[in-house]
Amino acid sequence: MAETSSQDERMARDLAAITRRRIFANARALAGRSYRGVPNWAFAKELFGVGSTYAWALCVEMEIDGDAYTATGWPTTPAPPSTAPDKTGA
Repeated sequence: MAETSSQDERMARDLAAITRRRIFANARALAGRSYRGVPNWAFAKELFGVGSTYAWALCVEMEIDGDAYTATGWPTTPAPPSTAPDKTGA
């Protein structure tokens, strides 16, 4: 009986380690041609059954570039300087 309990615990740990990002990357790799030309945010929208705002938020949470076409992380180049007005009063 103790062996079954340890197997159950191990299975629970293994299943808990499966992240949304891993699911997304595996689904992206398995996706057919019709999804190859779809950006990640749109693929996430279909995969998770949410709207575009939530799909983009999921991409951010998974640290995946929402505009890319593969399950890659964000570009490593620094973002361009902000053009928003300075709110510090300087």
